[in-house]
Amino acid sequence: MPPRRAFTLIELLVVISIIALLIALLMPALGSAQESTRHAQCLSTKRQLLLGYTAYSVDHKDKLMIGVPSHNEEAFVRPGGDASAITRGALFDYISTLEVYQCPEDPYGNLRSYSIVGVLRGEGWTGAGQYGTDDIADIIVPSDQMVFIEESDHRGYNVGSWLLRVADGQEHRFIDYVSLFHYNNTADNIGFMDGH
Repeated sequence: MPPRRAFTLIELLVVISIIALLIALLMPALGSAQESTRHAQCLSTKRQLLLGYTAYSVDHKDKLMIGVPSHNEEAFVRPGGDASAITRGALFDYISTLEVYQCPEDPYGNLRSYSIVGVLRGEGWTGAGQYGTDDIADIIVPSDQMVFIEESDHRGYNVGSWLLRVADGQEHRFIDYVSLFHYNNTADNIGFMDGH
């Protein structure tokens, strides 16, 4: 009977080290693929929010829903950080899946990661030097008009609409900063009125 061929300890260690090396080479690529998947999921959810947002205007004679959390039935969400703040909002009639309101890369785990820009029937635009609208027909270039932006609040929910700047005497300043959830905290997804 011929002798059986078996792995030597050296051969086994070489194979294990080659496998470990391949895993080490593939891990960054797998991590990048997962991040790209979450980014694409965020873009998809933002697109769904935009479709619901514009559908509301079609159903309400071009009137925009209120862009700031409010107890008004026309507000896109109600104040607060629990699920009922979303489910009682006007947008939930069009987008009735809670996961759509949350960015998959939001490190705080907020139920709602997105805010509406303040000039769209939100807060702050009625002051001096601020311009906004209550009517979708007033938006001249939909591809230039931001609607949804990622904004994270450590309190667990965003209490207002997103304000890029307001007049404070002669000073123009940021009120709310965008969240940088994507690509190692360097990028934000913004949804525009035309759906991109």
